[in-house]
Amino acid sequence: MTAQACAWRGHLIALPLGVAAAIIGSGAGAFLADAMARSSNVESFIPRFIATTDGEDLQWVLVKSLGSAFLIAWFPWHLARGTGLAPGELAHASFRAWFWPELSILTLHGLLLFPQLP
Repeated sequence: MTAQACAWRGHLIALPLGVAAAIIGSGAGAFLADAMARSSNVESFIPRFIATTDGEDLQWVLVKSLGSAFLIAWFPWHLARGTGLAPGELAHASFRAWFWPELSILTLHGLLLFPQLP
């Protein structure tokens, strides 16, 4: 198996795990905020959290997750289609490979926040 095939398999495993970790982290953040504001525990938080989460919230999570996954996959593919890089250009290319996807994901999430507001 080539190194490139191993890298693709790693990305196929890492991307869903990253999204799952972000979703779990946001739930944990909501619990910590609730615990600080109301001094609640897990048993009282979970029913309130589930009662306030509806299908529209889950649709937005899906749209944002798919949009983020597309941007994470598209930018490196687009950058890799260019000409070969000289050794001096590798540092700048690696910076672009993570900076532009992350900036575009933050922009996407910021723009998709406004339709969610009541």
